[in-house]
Amino acid sequence: MKTLPLLSALCLAAIVAAGCKSSGDSDEIEASLTVRTPNVPASRGQQFADIKAGGKWTLDIVSEGGDWLSVSQTSGRGSATVVLSYEANTTNSARTSTLTLYAGSRKRTAVLTQAAGGSENQGGGEGGGEGGALTQPAWLELPALSSGGGLSFYSHNAKIGAKTARSFSFSWDKDNLVARWVAYPLNNWYIGGNIKRTDAWGYDPIVPASDQPLLQHGYSAGSASWKARGHQIPSADRLYDYASNAQTFYYTNMTPQIQDNFNGGIWADLEDKVRSWARSSDTLYVVTGCMVDKTLGYVRDNNGRHVSVPSAYFKAVLRYSKTSTIGFGNYAACGVYLEHKEYPGGNLPSGSVMSIDALEKKTGLDFFASLPALVGESAASQIESQDPETVSWWGF
Repeated sequence: MKTLPLLSALCLAAIVAAGCKSSGDSDEIEASLTVRTPNVPASRGQQFADIKAGGKWTLDIVSEGGDWLSVSQTSGRGSATVVLSYEANTTNSARTSTLTLYAGSRKRTAVLTQAAGGSENQGGGEGGGEGGALTQPAWLELPALSSGGGLSFYSHNAKIGAKTARSFSFSWDKDNLVARWVAYPLNNWYIGGNIKRTDAWGYDPIVPASDQPLLQHGYSAGSASWKARGHQIPSADRLYDYASNAQTFYYTNMTPQIQDNFNGGIWADLEDKVRSWARSSDTLYVVTGCMVDKTLGYVRDNNGRHVSVPSAYFKAVLRYSKTSTIGFGNYAACGVYLEHKEYPGGNLPSGSVMSIDALEKKTGLDFFASLPALVGESAASQIESQDPETVSWWGF
């Protein structure tokens, strides 16, 4: 009589006792369900939920106050990312929706909470405004806000424990599908964490999905060199928790950039330099932006829509240090303007570093609009007219 090999015998015994699991069984992988942004504003929007499973799964939704949340996929096999679409909340109360994942014998839940209608303040917290008269928040990093022309103003908050702070604001151009500028404060508090790059690509939950590109799989068509999803606020500028870093991967923060010798070269080096300035300051106020009045062409998003390729990029930086001996009244500023092209040498070209006044002439923006009210018109004029190449601290 032949005997079974030991491994086969053990498996046969397991089948008799409880059944051998196949390699595709979902119990072999710890199932999980994650809503990337569990708290969303009252306005209509979309975002992603991530599912991890080793086999078949189903997803159920139970919402307070009606069917205001829908999902792009309610069943599948293996890990997946699904799109959650939510309608505007016009009621006076916040509402929740509970998502339940069933994967094999495992059950996982996640909750999405939508703010009450009217709870967003324009230009203040997690919200924004489009057209009409915009209220200018007294945040030093903000350029003068402009309305109309297809531009909208939005801002994101960040939470560290019980404390809420602003993270970044941006002027959204839904016609070109890029942010004209992104403005944010920067100091050791924002960059001193130990969070790794999340790569949490997703829709911006405070901007209607119809007004932003889908970039889960990057850009396509156009020149092959324009395929990089270039951050305007860098991932490394928000490292204190997962949520803050994930915000930098919203599609609204991306523009199509040349990868070699720009995004991965001179632009990354400039971002590193800005962080080094922040580490030696009390606070650095930064505006990063792009020029699309004249574009290099376009690429396509994952839905085939045109996304304009900027012809140039810029940074405006305002430094505050209460012990500073440079600049005027504890403030100093500089501007950098780069044509969107390859820079094989990696060095900032002559003429790319300039005063804020000179950068304003190039971009048509009024940077640091709240500065005169803080330090006075005369000091603000001195700060913005100073040539940073004459100040050794900047290191140019």
